[in-house]
Amino acid sequence: MRLLPLMTLLVLLASASARGDGGSPGLLETAEREHFQRGEQFYRAGEWRAARVEFQAGYELGRNPVFLWNLAKTTAKSGDRQEALDFAKRFRASLDAPDAEVDAFIKQLGEQGDSVAPPAPPKRPPAPPRGRRSPVLPALLVSLGSALLAADLAVAVAGGQLRASNQGAQISPTELVELNARGNALNLAAWTLLPLGLGSATAGVVLFVLR
Repeated sequence: MRLLPLMTLLVLLASASARGDGGSPGLLETAEREHFQRGEQFYRAGEWRAARVEFQAGYELGRNPVFLWNLAKTTAKSGDRQEALDFAKRFRASLDAPDAEVDAFIKQLGEQGDSVAPPAPPKRPPAPPRGRRSPVLPALLVSLGSALLAADLAVAVAGGQLRASNQGAQISPTELVELNARGNALNLAAWTLLPLGLGSATAGVVLFVLR
């Protein structure tokens, strides 16, 4: 399937001039022929984009439908199937009688469009791997909790020893007040260290599990 030759173009131009729909036939015929010849040269050289520019310029001068066919063929060569189909249909509409080659060309382009699968949706990039959390903090919390619980145990033992030493001992009121104050302080420390130790150790274990 080839471009319409130059002689065919000249015949159509003459026909258009005779019908009075060619604008200024004398000037337009020369300019159209020059664009056609350059477009044909580019087409034969495989420079489809440049050929299309020349054929488009020729068509703009006199709106001669023969350029639509050349544009359809050139655009199809450059890979723009939908535009080629549009040019071919516009050329087909300008013909007075059916043309087997034009109809086959339009059918071929339509079948190519039907066979093209729709583009697949873009795949989401995989999420970056989540790094494992450092075990340092959970270990510190567990160690701190253990130390606090050990301190709490030591304070409780000291308080128990203090109470045991007071039983049956002959002490003065002043010493009794002092010993009670020490006992109260040890009890307060024990009750303070216990929740702190348990909380710290529990937090460390939870973080280890969630790693």
